[in-house]
Amino acid sequence: MRRYEGAARGRGVAADGWRVCLAHRFEEPRQPYGAGDVSLRDVLRHVGLGLRYFRWWVKKTRIEKKSAFIDLLCAVPLQQIYGCPLGGIGGGTITRGWRGEFCRWQLNPGIYNYETVIANQFTVCLRCKGQTIYQQVLSVERPSTLQSWNWGYCGHYAFYHALYPRAWMVYELPGQKVVLTCRQVSPVIPHDYKDSSLPVGVFIWEVENGRDEDVEVSIMFSLQNGMGTKEDRSGGHWNEPFALEKDGERVAGVLLHHCTSVNPFTLAISAREKAGTGVTHLMAFNPTGLGREVWQDLLQDGRLDSPTGQSSLTEKGEVTAAAVCASCRVPARGHRTLELALAWDRPCVHFGSKEKLHFRRYTRFFGSGGDAAPALSHHALTHYEEWERKIEAWQNPILENSQLPSWYKSALFNELYFLTDGGTIWMEVPPDCCAEDLQGPAGTGLSHLFPFLREYGRFAYLEGQEYRMYNTYDVHFYASFALIMLWPKLQISLQYDIASASLGFGVTRVASRLWKLNPALWRASLRVCLSTEPKAAPSPSLSSQVFPKSHVVSALRTIFEKNVLGFAGGTMGAVNGMRPDGVPDTSSVQSNEVWIGVVYALAATMIQEGLVEEGFRTAEGCYRTVWEQLGMAFQTPEAYREKKVYRSLAYMRPLSIWSMQLALERRAGWAPAPAPPCQVPIHP
Repeated sequence: MRRYEGAARGRGVAADGWRVCLAHRFEEPRQPYGAGDVSLRDVLRHVGLGLRYFRWWVKKTRIEKKSAFIDLLCAVPLQQIYGCPLGGIGGGTITRGWRGEFCRWQLNPGIYNYETVIANQFTVCLRCKGQTIYQQVLSVERPSTLQSWNWGYCGHYAFYHALYPRAWMVYELPGQKVVLTCRQVSPVIPHDYKDSSLPVGVFIWEVENGRDEDVEVSIMFSLQNGMGTKEDRSGGHWNEPFALEKDGERVAGVLLHHCTSVNPFTLAISAREKAGTGVTHLMAFNPTGLGREVWQDLLQDGRLDSPTGQSSLTEKGEVTAAAVCASCRVPARGHRTLELALAWDRPCVHFGSKEKLHFRRYTRFFGSGGDAAPALSHHALTHYEEWERKIEAWQNPILENSQLPSWYKSALFNELYFLTDGGTIWMEVPPDCCAEDLQGPAGTGLSHLFPFLREYGRFAYLEGQEYRMYNTYDVHFYASFALIMLWPKLQISLQYDIASASLGFGVTRVASRLWKLNPALWRASLRVCLSTEPKAAPSPSLSSQVFPKSHVVSALRTIFEKNVLGFAGGTMGAVNGMRPDGVPDTSSVQSNEVWIGVVYALAATMIQEGLVEEGFRTAEGCYRTVWEQLGMAFQTPEAYREKKVYRSLAYMRPLSIWSMQLALERRAGWAPAPAPPCQVPIHP
């Protein structure tokens, strides 16, 4: 468990009349939070559990020299910096912070690097009448490296909005009468099983010139070769320019080849060449030096020198970076667009034993040779408009529904970040593979589904970024609504693996164990089986509803009264356990926690049973607490407590908010009463 301190730095608001999202100024202060210190008081309260965990942790980390898949002693510290991650499903992710920094990397499935790489920046250059009048790194940072660059952009003039899978960064350039809006787009598109797998992100820069004269605008995108880890200095890395023209569209940029011994990859930064837009590049520079050669090159004429050939291999201890610049002339009182992209190609993945080589889903369409970065860049820059049309067609009916509260719209879409950033694996089935190869003898019982698996691949995601276990089924039960509603083929793929494991365990044994653990769940599962079996006639003692509706509603009202309204003034969701005397239960390490994903599911059940206002009030407390009070945007934890303690950042279960959407969609002619706002102070 870790402590959090301080106030919010994000607000859920409506932006531009329709873009309901997380939004705030760049300069809004980040209050001091705890450094991720671990509190074992609750664990040690149960001494046996604490000792067993400690012995296991020592054996795993000190003797076997492996990472603990749940590490309570070396937990990830809370940083209130994250924004919308880049990339599609299963190809890895790169997260940008709400101030524009590249600060969380997950290019190896389930392995995270929480480093901000300072050289990864966008820089703007303005020129009028042949003279550079303004050149600025679009970052509020003042680093100790690249000191020849103009840092320290005033955050008062910058704003961030996020509505996954898109984000907007607005820069009002002080004194220049020029406004830049960077729109970040990733190909996360419901029911799309091709482009949704691509490891790419696009940055569309809208330039508005409020001056009475033309202005030449250049946007430079600089990137370090690597992820800010010690591997960046391992030597043998190199960069080279590229250009690709296809179907009358030309894209140019730089490839950054990161040549590690295991799972090498290539990063690509690029821009779209079109009428009136020029693209130039700088193949290599030292990101740990002063950076004078880069700055002066851009300052001189708003262009980069564009050398040809390849850079030399880096020496051990040396780091390299590259830059791409897109330039255009914007007429007085006019508007122009510059389009840049980031792609990464890490097609092959070895896991711990390194016995098998796995290929990511996107290799079906772009190949597995490690040379796909130019084609990925070209595809992204020439298809992002189509992606946005599909994203808007999906999101707009919900965003334009005035009966839904703004915070709900923000939570519904932004919680989907975990489908890409949850250590997600989406792999191809090898062409020479059969069902027995994947699942052993148990797989033969599902051999009729194997062609489906060949078509859509195998899918898995982590329980949480700190709880590194794949497809934890009890947690996935809550999160599964997002897959079922948006990518149902991936849900079937996941179910295939689970079903194979269940067949191996014995279906009768599974049912018998469920009866012993939870008879109510057993009864509900039996009812589902009967309702989905076309030839089965229900027993006279089962009805269409497992439990009497009056009992269900009575239980939900009691939970709302005791666990929601009776906890933290009704402002933090539903606590897991509440004693009859109105005091939270502390008999276990989890009973006095709020589990965000469980609360969303509870809210869905309330809505399903007609308690619409109560459902929204219950769920709103979680959103306000996590996204506003705690500053945990794009890292929603498993749990928190009333007294400033949280657990397991970036967790799967909050995807269950999509069960609320399903419940709403099933209420024909639904017209809710306005949900009362939770009185949670933004700045306590």
